[in-house]
Amino acid sequence: MGAARGGLAAAVLLYGVVILRTAWLSEDAFITFRTVDNFIHGFGLTWNVSERVQAYTHPLWMLLLSIAYFLTREIYYTALAVCALTSLAAIYTYVRGVAVSLPVATLGVLAAASAKAFVDYSTSGLENPLTHVLLAVFVSQYVKLGDGRHGSLLLYLILGLALCNRMDLGLLFGPGVMWVWWREKGWGAAGRLAMGLGVFALWEVFSLLYYGFPFPNTAYAKLGTGVDAGELIDKGVHSLVQSGRNDPLTPVVIVAGIAVPLMRRDWRLVALMGGGVVYLAYWVKIGGDYMSGRFLAAPFWMAILVLSTGVLRPGRIVVACCACATLGLSLSGPYAPILSGSDYRYKPGASWVLDTRGVEYPHTGLLRAWAKEEGADFPDHWWAVRGRKVRAGDLDPRSADGRGEGVFIRRSRGENKIITAWSNVGMSGFYAGPDVHIVDMIALAEPLLARLPAKYDPATGAGHYGRIMPAGYLEMLAGEEVAMADTGLAQYRDKLQKVISGPLFSRERFTEIWRLNTGYYDALINWDFYRFPPPLEEALAATRIRPGRPDIYIHLAELLLAEDRSVEAVAALNAALANNPHSFNNVYLVAEMLRKHGLQEQSRAAYARALHLAPAYLAGLEREQNYFEAFHALRRMALAHARVGKEGNEAKVADIFAKMLAMPPVGEADIYKKIGDFMGLVGQADLQQRAYAIARTRRAQ
Repeated sequence: MGAARGGLAAAVLLYGVVILRTAWLSEDAFITFRTVDNFIHGFGLTWNVSERVQAYTHPLWMLLLSIAYFLTREIYYTALAVCALTSLAAIYTYVRGVAVSLPVATLGVLAAASAKAFVDYSTSGLENPLTHVLLAVFVSQYVKLGDGRHGSLLLYLILGLALCNRMDLGLLFGPGVMWVWWREKGWGAAGRLAMGLGVFALWEVFSLLYYGFPFPNTAYAKLGTGVDAGELIDKGVHSLVQSGRNDPLTPVVIVAGIAVPLMRRDWRLVALMGGGVVYLAYWVKIGGDYMSGRFLAAPFWMAILVLSTGVLRPGRIVVACCACATLGLSLSGPYAPILSGSDYRYKPGASWVLDTRGVEYPHTGLLRAWAKEEGADFPDHWWAVRGRKVRAGDLDPRSADGRGEGVFIRRSRGENKIITAWSNVGMSGFYAGPDVHIVDMIALAEPLLARLPAKYDPATGAGHYGRIMPAGYLEMLAGEEVAMADTGLAQYRDKLQKVISGPLFSRERFTEIWRLNTGYYDALINWDFYRFPPPLEEALAATRIRPGRPDIYIHLAELLLAEDRSVEAVAALNAALANNPHSFNNVYLVAEMLRKHGLQEQSRAAYARALHLAPAYLAGLEREQNYFEAFHALRRMALAHARVGKEGNEAKVADIFAKMLAMPPVGEADIYKKIGDFMGLVGQADLQQRAYAIARTRRAQ
């Protein structure tokens, strides 16, 4: 017994150490944190303080965070502490109330500490830890209930709380609840079920009265996209497979949790684990998720709980073998949690299903926070930096490498607030504060865009779909005297505003709530136009979102020239030049566009201007030892000289090519071959041979 207790203590300690070393906060969690911050500071349960919009999916988790934040008024360590304590509560409930023996409990905790999905979302700031606690309490009560009727009310109450934590958890808990209800039958069972669901019913009444809608805004943004069902299922399968590749232990445990009760014909546990099957099927149906493993964590935990209830009673040797297999499977994956440390980061790949903790851990991880310089801001992700800059009054927040360049941002007329359009709005939104009105370009927190279909883009990962920005919408939000070009959508928006910004208890608002929820105004939305926008409209929409990005205007000009709208195209190119007149690359691209469409005089002038800007740009690249960009800058300089066509340019091109040959080889073989050909024409045989030699080497590589 002493050895068994020691083994369990070691497994729990391992789990605690692992979640401490892997603790992080996700970008999506900060969407909830902004609502929590607004709530605690008296602005209501809002995303933008002027609109009642439910930008979070987990009311129960949001309220738990709000209580903790009210006490500390600090979000980073507070959220991590709430996550860690809740996760440890789930482990405690499992050990004390579910596991049939100490060896089984030890194996279960070891599996929890070894599975990437479960470990990643034991923190993260999202609702998973509370889901894990509710599942453990539910299964503990479920196995005690047996065939008796006493205690079913608690199960039904847990279901109600789970629905408040995330509505789709009804699929996970539902089959087990239905098994109990079916065994009870009768009006008494129906009454107890209704009482248990009362807490969820109360939330729904509040949601309809306060927000005007029964579902969170994220549901409308993600589920009403217009994406074809077959495409969604393909994405869902890809998400499931990729998550399994990143974390091989998790799918094996889930399959075992399904197979073992079936083999033992324990239909009570089959019903319980059936919830995991239904839950996973739902996530495949809606396209999966870009966050690797997030929605595998709960079915994994359900499988651990089911396998630990006594359906199997392995001896110590079997437990030891299973423990070795568990560790082996975990270590065979690319991201074993027990090996994770402060240097943990994402390994780039081709899939849109991301190791989200790897992407964000360098900027939000607990070990990184402890290692930061005293007084330095943390999290230090660019999105957080952007929010802090805007809060300080910077209306051109961009990073040193150009991220954030040119987005729509301006101070509203007549109000002391800033209007901006961003994607990845979580950290930026929280740190920007309540005086910044943020239009979420992927619509998770944006009420009007969430009602539009997603812009057609098969390459987009599930859940985060872009929308076409309606003409005039951002300017109208900024208080400018501009009407939306789409009059039907403008009417729809007026009705929506009465619900999300009008007086709470007015007859007119209740009328609009009914009409919006029953589809009365759906015909006002030009579905096909926003789902399949013409290329020119898509380019125009991009300029509305990022009016300061030169490359967007260059693309717009190309489309306009293709339609022989040269006057508008030149205006777009001038806008590109005006946005960043000191950029060599920007001016060069404008010159290329003009030449391509036969505007020779204008193109030669633009090439000459690019050459004037080139030396300063090249000097900066050389200081940074950015040889790749320097090589291609020199190549563009050579082409610009050739196309300007002035006397003496041949010698200038030869000098540029000589510099390129003196650099470390970074270009393609064909470029070096062409340099060699040119050097032969101008009589520089040595450099010609050097260029050919580099070309042969690059081709062999």
